[in-house]
Order: sequence, then structure tokens, then C-alpha cells
Amino acid sequence: MVIASSCRSGSRTVLMMLGLGMAAAGCGGGSSNHDSGTPSPGAGGTAGISNGAAGRGGSAGRSGAAGQGAGTAGQIGGTAGAGGGSTPGGSGGSDVADGGTTLDAAPPAPTNTAIFSGTALLIGPGFACSRAPAPAAGAAAPDKWCGIVRPGATTDVVAMYVVNVTKALAGMPITCAAGDANCLQLTPDLGVDENATHGFFGQTFIYYDKTAAYAWRPGWTAGRKLIGLTATQPVQCIAPASDVTNAICGQIDATGTGYNLYAGSIATQAGAVLPAVEPVGTGSIAFSPDGTGVLYSVNLVANSLGETLKMQTIGDDTSRKTVAMDVTNWTFSRDATHWLWLSAPVNTAISGQSVKNGTLQAAPYPAGTPAVNVQGKVVDYAPLGGKSVVSTSTPTTMGTDLKAVADIDTPTTTTTVLQATTALGLVDVDAAGNILYYDKIDQPNPQQESYLIDLRQVTADGSKKCVVTPDTAADPGSAGLIASSKGVAWVQIIIDFTAGVVTSVDGVATTLADCVSHVFAPEVGAYTDTTTGLLFQNGVNTDQQTADLSYVPLAAGAPKTATLVQGAADYTIEALTPDLPRVLFTINQRATGNGVYISPVLAAGTPALAPVRRTVSVTRSASSSLALGRGLPTISTARTGLSRFRPFDRSFDGVRSGSARAFARLAVPPMLRRP
Repeated sequence: MVIASSCRSGSRTVLMMLGLGMAAAGCGGGSSNHDSGTPSPGAGGTAGISNGAAGRGGSAGRSGAAGQGAGTAGQIGGTAGAGGGSTPGGSGGSDVADGGTTLDAAPPAPTNTAIFSGTALLIGPGFACSRAPAPAAGAAAPDKWCGIVRPGATTDVVAMYVVNVTKALAGMPITCAAGDANCLQLTPDLGVDENATHGFFGQTFIYYDKTAAYAWRPGWTAGRKLIGLTATQPVQCIAPASDVTNAICGQIDATGTGYNLYAGSIATQAGAVLPAVEPVGTGSIAFSPDGTGVLYSVNLVANSLGETLKMQTIGDDTSRKTVAMDVTNWTFSRDATHWLWLSAPVNTAISGQSVKNGTLQAAPYPAGTPAVNVQGKVVDYAPLGGKSVVSTSTPTTMGTDLKAVADIDTPTTTTTVLQATTALGLVDVDAAGNILYYDKIDQPNPQQESYLIDLRQVTADGSKKCVVTPDTAADPGSAGLIASSKGVAWVQIIIDFTAGVVTSVDGVATTLADCVSHVFAPEVGAYTDTTTGLLFQNGVNTDQQTADLSYVPLAAGAPKTATLVQGAADYTIEALTPDLPRVLFTINQRATGNGVYISPVLAAGTPALAPVRRTVSVTRSASSSLALGRGLPTISTARTGLSRFRPFDRSFDGVRSGSARAFARLAVPPMLRRP
């Protein structure tokens, strides 16, 4: 099953991958440990070509990433990454020294402002802070609240709080003591693990403890229970990013083979748990564009490729209707006027791989009829601006056709072939019509599920092209179009195959106007596109669980001079753009100065879009249809309109088998343990 998520749409974290001992920071602002957003280090790494850390005995990785676990932007459950646990052990090669600034050499920078003093970490893996809609003309903006975790009452528990950052910036002391109206404790014992996906959706905060999933909104004195959970029937929930007061939850059914859908209003703090809608099996779920309805597909037949697509207004079961049958990979156009889906999906055998494909159709939204055939034998697709779409189709042993359709209502006269036969997969798209894709793929070590790709950019009309890198040197999970549509940000992985070591992991920005590449960060662990610049974390120290946090403004897509925001900051960060052009972070383990801090205003003004966090991650995704079944992550849905929610994709087998890991007590990080 699939649900739209608060996984940060623009940040990229380097999952390392290739035996460097990096733990990945997925969506969540630097840490994507699904226990509570608290980071766990990659266990010491070696330089061998492998898919993770080499075990505790090795030295720490060269530039470990900003957090642990992985997920893809725009989907709860994700399609890239190793779930919520530590990266798997690597092998071969010699030890690589840890990087980063030592704690003693990085006291709190005087340019930053303390929000809360004391041991604390930001929550994750979703947005750590609220994002309210733009206020009406002349109205004051709502206060910004952020979630943190702090030491619990005993050494084996962690407590979760929400803090009013707006009041803190105005000079109001935040103590988190009993009675502090600007720091509210939501749970004294955050006893969940990788299945939990804490985060804000608009102003709704979704969080979990050992017994239930909850929602909280500003003005409430406590969370509202959404649905109960157990070790064998965990839950994942979302709310509309548009801030409509509804919620959706998906819960694994009693058989462990599918999911049940729940949806309802959460307009008030008091209220019953969410009512059931119906079982969806392995289908997908999303909110309607206006947040008032639930869109979902039902697939109750094992190994069936097609699903039955339905919709209803939340709270009105009589409005439920079937939209289409035998479809999959459904979404809607960027202007939300049309449904898009693959009809009559089949598996095509190519070089021993089963490649799922179907007929791309478009239909008026919400009616769903009449459906128009846009393109046959489509493997993957993504909406561009308005009613345009790009697809990979007609799979062969050579690859696929890359095509763009300018108007899905008239596909026969508006289709452009951008690259025939040899395109392997989409990486990213934007509303301006830029398409980032690849036609080469390399597996450095056949014994490890890590891949590198080339990168190519083309506009939807085929008039402009840029070979970002002709070599298979790009990490596929961390590449993306810069939100201003001026360039491509990606991570270059250079390997010395003779010595069997990775020699560099550099953040690169390639400007599209001249197709020139610029290194913006050496040995990068993660970066966040804030539209006007890139926040990045490098100098990762996995022993300290810290990374140096810096910001580099962009000029026409090219990086300018970088500024260090804070040395040896904790892995989890939160870019507060677009409404507040600053970054929130924590520092811990010092003799003095521990706490939550906010940076000065980032250069180049207030961005127009929400931040996009990228994680460097080349771990194979079992559910991907890209690269003809070679297992690369599917295209991010961050900028393509609808994002669908399939809870527990990354850990379904473990949940189904009743793994002891599921919903065990949170492993308390050393920095949060009470003496």
C-alpha cells in the first residue's frame, strides 16, 4: 500500500554505500532512524567496495552520512534504503579515517541563536517543524512548532516534546518544565522503532508510541489517538500537507499480507479513533488534491499486477465510487485536472528480468472517464508542467524509449522522442520541463547491491541537452534538479578499482545554462536544496555522531562561497524554508552549550519552495521498475503532484514474520541517556 508522506522533498543524503561505513540520513532532516529520528552511526567502516559499514571493529567511514536508514522523498515507507536499521556490514579494503570536527574544536557558534538549552535532538524522519499555509493579507503567520526528543525519566526511555520556535525567537525562555506553555511533552516514553515515521504535515504532527499513533496540532494540550497498534499490526499515518484537518492511516491486517485503510476528520483534539474505510491489500493510498477526500487502490489478489482505483469524501461513505479497474502506478497531472495511470499492466521478460509495463492513460479528474491512451508499453512516467508527461517505454535488452507528451489530451500530435531505445530510467523532473535521466549503469562490485549511473538532462521539447556526467560516477539516490530549475545537484563517487577504495564522495552542482560542473562540498554526507542555496553536511564523524553543517548560496545554479554554520552538529537538521530562511539543528555531548539552535538568515533571501533533502544512497530497491528491473530507486514524487503511500514497503517481510525488532523499546542514544 502507498500514502503521501512528510519525508522531506528536497534533501539528499549519501548512504554509503561502497564500504565507507556511512549510515544514511533519509528524509527527516539529517537522521532517518525510524525509531525516533535520533541518529545512529554507521558502524565503523572499511574502504572495501561494499554496501555499508564494515562492523564495529573497523574504523569509522570516510564521511559517513548524516543519519541512519533511508527513505525516498514523498513516500512513507520509501523505495530506497535499508529500512531503519544500521547499514549492513562491508568487506575488503583498508580502514579509512573518520572525518569531521572534534567536539572540543566546535563550541556553539556565536552567530547562532539558542532555542532550547539542554540535551535534545530533532525528531524525524518527517519534517521536524510545522509548515502553515500562507496567512491572509494583513494576518499574522501562525507560530512555528518543532518536535524534539529528550532524555526520559530513566536511562532506557526517551521523551518527545513540541517546542514553539516562534516564541523562542521572540525571546521567550523555553524550559520544557511542567507548565511551560511553549514546550509540551507529548509522550514520556517513545517506545517505537523503524516502523514509526514521526513528522509534521502542514501544522499536524503525526507521532507514535508503543500503543498507538497520534496527531497533535498547535493549540491542543495533548495528542489525539488515531488508531491502536501492536507488534504484529503496526501503523503508519499521514495528514494533508495543505493543512486540511484530516488524517489517513494504514495498518497491516491480521494475516500480515495486506493493509486496512482508516480515514477521518481530526478537526478537534477530542474525538474517536479513525473509522475504517475498507481493506486495500497491497494497494496504494493518497489524499485528494484538496485534502478532503481519500484516493486508494485495492489489490486483494496475490501476485496481481492490476488494482481497482477508488475514491471517496472523508467522512462520507456514500460518496465512495470506483474510478478505474486493472490499473497501477496512478497519480494525477501537475495541474490536477487529469488522472494518470498504467492500464492493463503486464510483466515482459527481458534478459531474465520481469519488467512491469502497461498503457499510460489519462482521464478527467475526478470523473475518471473517458480514458485516453497516451503511450503504450510504459515502464515509468512522471507528470511535468500542466498536462505534460514524460515516460520510458517499449523495453528491450538495450533499454527504453524516452518520450515527452506536451498535452495528454492530444498525445498523437504532441509526442516528442527524446532518446530512442537506450534510456534506462528517470531520476528527476520539474515543472519547467527539465528531465534528468540515465542510460548507463554500473555495479562496482557484483556481490554488493550498490550502483552508479551517468546523468543526462534534456528539456521536454528536446531543444536543450546537457551531459551532466558521461561516466557512471553519480550516486542515483542523491541526484536531483535544483529547485530553481537552474542546475543539477548530485554526488560524484570516484573509485580506485586497483586499490579497491573509494577516493572521493563530492557534492557537485552542474549549471544547465553552460553544462559546467562545480564542486560545492568535498566528502559530502547530505545536502538540502533550499531553492536559493544548498545546506550540506560533511566532515562526518561516526564516533561522535556529528557532521559539519554549512550553507552555500547559488547564483544561476552555480555555488558561491560556502559558510560554516556549525561544526560538529548532530546529524538531524531542519531547513525551515520557505517561510523562515534559516536552519534548525542541535549540538550535544559538550561540557556546556548543548541544545537546539537556529542559524542566522541564510543568504539570498526567502526561497519560494519547501526544502528538498537528498541522501546519497545506492542501495537497491526491490520494488523499482527502473533500469529494466535492475533495482534503482523510482523517481521522486516530490515535485510531480500526487504522492502515494504504501506503508512498510521497506520492512514488510520483517513485520509480516513478527520480527522481534518491530516495536521493541527504543534504543536510547548515549547522548540522551541520563547518568
